[in-house]
Amino acid sequence: MRIITTTMLLLCALSMHSQVGHLDFSVYDWPNQSTENTYNFTLNGQDIDVTIKIEPMFAGEWGCEGLAPREDGPGSLNAFGNNTHDLALCFTPEITGQSTIKATVTFTKPVTNVSFDISDIDFQDGENGHRDSVMVYADTDVMPTLSYKTENPTFEMMSTNTALGSVDNSLGDDDGTVQVSFGSDVIESFTIMYDDSAESADNRAIGILDQFFFTSASVLPVELVDFEARNLGDGQVEVNWTTLSEINNEGFQIQHGTEGVDDFMSLQMIEGNGNSAYRQDYTTILGNIPSGVNFFRLKQMDYEGNESYSDIISLYIEQDQEDIIISPNPITGSRFFVLNGGEIDKSQVSIFSLTGQRQSFQLTSNGAIHQINLPDLSAGLYILKWKNKTSKILIGGN
Repeated sequence: MRIITTTMLLLCALSMHSQVGHLDFSVYDWPNQSTENTYNFTLNGQDIDVTIKIEPMFAGEWGCEGLAPREDGPGSLNAFGNNTHDLALCFTPEITGQSTIKATVTFTKPVTNVSFDISDIDFQDGENGHRDSVMVYADTDVMPTLSYKTENPTFEMMSTNTALGSVDNSLGDDDGTVQVSFGSDVIESFTIMYDDSAESADNRAIGILDQFFFTSASVLPVELVDFEARNLGDGQVEVNWTTLSEINNEGFQIQHGTEGVDDFMSLQMIEGNGNSAYRQDYTTILGNIPSGVNFFRLKQMDYEGNESYSDIISLYIEQDQEDIIISPNPITGSRFFVLNGGEIDKSQVSIFSLTGQRQSFQLTSNGAIHQINLPDLSAGLYILKWKNKTSKILIGGN
């Protein structure tokens, strides 16, 4: 048996690849007239609930056809800004004067890099006039940075966290949009105060929380600096990884699969070092690893039941059986041919990237000659599984 060893250096896979939460109201439902909802996100193996609570402080009724607060999107009756998917705060005051809506956003775990837009802040003079005022602040002394989205805003910055309408935004475009960012500051909640000084009982409205992004600020339990697999022959594979620090680390499950990201199974559990501020080297040997392409990843667990996963690495072992013939290889176009492959059904053929992602393809057979078309595949190395045989194919670009 010929052995090909594939290793991959993995930099801080469990602690540095921060996943981003995006509360997109074109995806997440906000029931019409609801004043409180909670949404769940899983970032780097940690669950974070985001709760939005709307508190009206006005003598009147909700606007936007009586359906507010509601999700607002492009083409809707009260669209704010261009291509927005936000939460519409519309109301019809019963009397003239100051009316306020308070929106509080709370996270169950500390977050950072919080940013979002608020749309349609403006001022209208005259008999039916009004002036929008928006103030944003966090649960601590942290203040956000406000910035104009366009060069012709319909509002002015009155302070670091307050915007006041100054010009009519009758077109409802991005001139009325303020961009809000808390940057790298860590917060657990923030509040939006929307005031409208109305001269009449006409409908008043803004859109909040468009382009709403955040990342987890919680300290992840493990700083992983490398992870590799090395073939020892006779079905044995040595797996090595190193951590630079560990917090509350119960241990690692070593997971293995041969069909990409969908079939991982845990083969071994390796005990962690609990709390450690020093380099820790781990190594173990796995048995009965088949020939062909193999995928490995680490599942890390802490004592509180939280889980996180490393990136996927691949290990390729060629088999002794007669090889199929691939022509051309490297592949310079969008198709190649398989010769000496015998009769085949498409269900017996798979193509994977080196990180286990299954790729789409079309198969056309004419006797012993088989043509495979590869639409829109990026240049790089891929794995072709043909019945029980495995080969590498190199795509050099379309």
